[in-house]
Amino acid sequence: MLSDLVKLGISSVRSPRDAATQLLNVELSRAVRYQFALLVVVLSGIASQLFFGIGSAEVDGTDARTWMQSPFGTAALEAGMLTMIVLATVLVGRVFGGTGTFDDAVLLIAWLQLISLFVQAAFALVVMLGRNLSLTGAYSSGFGITMTVAILGYLFWMYVSFVAALHSFASTTKVFFGVVLTILALAVAITSLLTTMFVA
Repeated sequence: MLSDLVKLGISSVRSPRDAATQLLNVELSRAVRYQFALLVVVLSGIASQLFFGIGSAEVDGTDARTWMQSPFGTAALEAGMLTMIVLATVLVGRVFGGTGTFDDAVLLIAWLQLISLFVQAAFALVVMLGRNLSLTGAYSSGFGITMTVAILGYLFWMYVSFVAALHSFASTTKVFFGVVLTILALAVAITSLLTTMFVA
């Protein structure tokens, strides 16, 4: 079972859309899907605790930071973000003729989040080893930023591929531009709403 998950994880990185289709074809009950999503939320909360612990010496103590260091705070934040992403993925996809369901979206987004956790853990390990071994130089900061942008960009492409598989869209490229335009439209709408609220 573990070897199958590892193979699926590697496949998800190499060929996101094919892996998403393979995952959707697995017969899993609704209860199992939501239990898996809950497990990912818990693991995300634990990972956040570890990351805050690593960087605690560099961050000033604030109420927000204290709340974020609480297991309940991080778990609530992770659950809220997961729910929002799933809802947006399903609703916006349906507007454009997609056929994806909420249960399938929960499974795919939770799986993507799990992969993201492993990628973040590996990146954090590399950074920590670099610091401990004093592997720093004039270009270390720029390299770190470049790697972060590259990782985030590829995770975004994986999300786009998962959306295409979820809603049975033919063109992944069109989904990419659709997701980008949707994010920009939401950003503009939220900014306008906040501006109206505070200016009024």
